[in-house]
Amino acid sequence: MATIAHDVDIIFQQPSGVDFGPVVFDQAVEEAQRGVKIHAQTLLQIKDLLESIVERSTKGIKRELVSAQSLLKKDIYTIIQSKPGTERPQPRKLYLE
Repeated sequence: MATIAHDVDIIFQQPSGVDFGPVVFDQAVEEAQRGVKIHAQTLLQIKDLLESIVERSTKGIKRELVSAQSLLKKDIYTIIQSKPGTERPQPRKLYLE
């Protein structure tokens, strides 16, 4: 019985990710039925794995964006505060919008 890792390796070895190799005509129906079940389950597991990776990546990207935004706001605020008091109102107004 093939493992998910083995099937993933095979998928990534194929140029298009799909095996268009020759069809085996002497395969027994029972063997084909078992194969369909196994391979369908493997594909579903790969789908779940990929969705999990995307979800974690999305959370990481969002976390990085929030962090970068926070640091940018801090930098802008520091620059505004370094200006003489008479020059601060307009930049502060833009900062707060």
